[in-house]
Amino acid sequence: MKFYLICLLWLFSLPQTATAAVNRAELKQSLTQYQRQVDQAFRSHCPSKQQTEQLLKQLALLNFNVDPNKNAAEFCPTKSFDNKIVLGLLEVVQLNDMMVSAQAMIDTAKKLSFLDARDIEIYKKQGQKWVRFGLKTKGETQPTQLFERPILRFTQVQQSVSGSLVRRPVIKTKVTIGPHQKDTEVVLNSRQQGDYPFWVGRDFIEDAAIVDISSTFLQSSEQAEHHLSKNE
Repeated sequence: MKFYLICLLWLFSLPQTATAAVNRAELKQSLTQYQRQVDQAFRSHCPSKQQTEQLLKQLALLNFNVDPNKNAAEFCPTKSFDNKIVLGLLEVVQLNDMMVSAQAMIDTAKKLSFLDARDIEIYKKQGQKWVRFGLKTKGETQPTQLFERPILRFTQVQQSVSGSLVRRPVIKTKVTIGPHQKDTEVVLNSRQQGDYPFWVGRDFIEDAAIVDISSTFLQSSEQAEHHLSKNE
């Protein structure tokens, strides 16, 4: 448009004799060529109607498929590092053979795992030593669950208060955290501290997991329950 105005002003500013000499056909051709260039530039920078309609359809489809109530992924993959799972300082464990789950403290300072067993009673069953004990996996205010397991062996445990050594029974049970499951030796020791019912030691962790003490519950308990249902 500016080009048209400039040409017209230039045309009318010429003397009458010069105006007659202007080749009007060439001027018209130049204006037509310029108009084509402007149209081409406009089309290259502005989407066509068909392109605009296509984009609107895609946006509408995207808006239809997005559920505003689902702000996070439904499944988070298990955290791992260098082919080892990463455990938080606290995790949910499954004691598969006893069909029970509990919160556990991951303690790399201990070689064996410990279970806060109450009212430990040792007896013989068909010539083998067994142990009867209670667990409070849901807290001190909840009823005690009773279990019976064969004794694998005995070990000496140092008491935290007196420092004396006490003979405690050791059982073996399947322990599951996330995707990792292992037959684990567990010491039955009445801690009576009311903190956590299960303490996971190095025997369960070695060659399979590393511990991030700054985090908790990194492994999904649903994966442990999957192992549990397979053994029912």
